[in-house]
Amino acid sequence: MRENVAEVAGINAYLQRTRTALAALQPLDIDAIAHRLHDVRLAGGTVFLFGNGACAALSEHMATDFIKSDLAVSDDPQRPRLRASSLNANSAMLTALGNDQEYELIFSEQLRGLAGPADMAFGLSASGASPNVLRALEVARSAGAGTACFTGKITLEPPIAALVDLAVVVESDAIDVIEDAHVAVHHALLRRYLELCGDE
Repeated sequence: MRENVAEVAGINAYLQRTRTALAALQPLDIDAIAHRLHDVRLAGGTVFLFGNGACAALSEHMATDFIKSDLAVSDDPQRPRLRASSLNANSAMLTALGNDQEYELIFSEQLRGLAGPADMAFGLSASGASPNVLRALEVARSAGAGTACFTGKITLEPPIAALVDLAVVVESDAIDVIEDAHVAVHHALLRRYLELCGDE
């Protein structure tokens, strides 16, 4: 077994940075989003998730978990279910909008025909400055939908924070740390959301 600590110093440093970022998270921020998701479910609304790169993957992960997790609470067909959709999942739509219009509009143009007051637009952006995510949140707000985001501190004041009702901000300027923390935040959010569903 290899025991040269110097060889794994970089690994230890990264893990410590991630632990520090997780420890700095504000649980009440996560709780607030869980309550809003619960409200969206009871209102018959939909949560629309979107992001780029790793955030695109997380948006699909989150949509899957939100839909599937309701089965863990109840299999009653009369019970309201949370509707969730990742705007990243339709490659034909993304490439059509990106090719025929522009990449900045790939999410916002979808929301123009989908979002309403009962819904939530959930933007995922490690940088907090992705133009297509910001544009989508602007459109969602104009449609009366609730807005939320996961982001990080690549800049002192991530632009996305000004466009949402609720935010979880990872206190790190490292993209990989932010992305890892977002997955943990999602799982914490999911657990709290399911607790609220179980309390009904």
